[in-house]
Amino acid sequence: VWQLIIIQKANLTIEDSLYIGDEVRDFEACQKINLPMLSVGWGWDAPERLIQAGATAIIEAPVLLLEFFKLCFAIYTGEGGPKSALSIFEIIFLSGAAQLLQK
Repeated sequence: VWQLIIIQKANLTIEDSLYIGDEVRDFEACQKINLPMLSVGWGWDAPERLIQAGATAIIEAPVLLLEFFKLCFAIYTGEGGPKSALSIFEIIFLSGAAQLLQK
């Protein structure tokens, strides 16, 4: 899977990574390697199709993706903040800060 090649070339781990995708095939590829994925609702596949495939969160608009990254950066650089994308992803769900849709 090409996502894993990129992660390895960047000297990262799956635990330090989060894939952003807009297609069911993105979701399926990430599932194969246990890579956390955040779906976006304005791309190739409709949000309903992504949810049917098993996506657990969808960001509805590009501006919300920007807010998501700002929040992740703030958490990551803060004292004692989580150091993995999955931890940040879980905090986003708990805080409701980025208006994500949950299945």
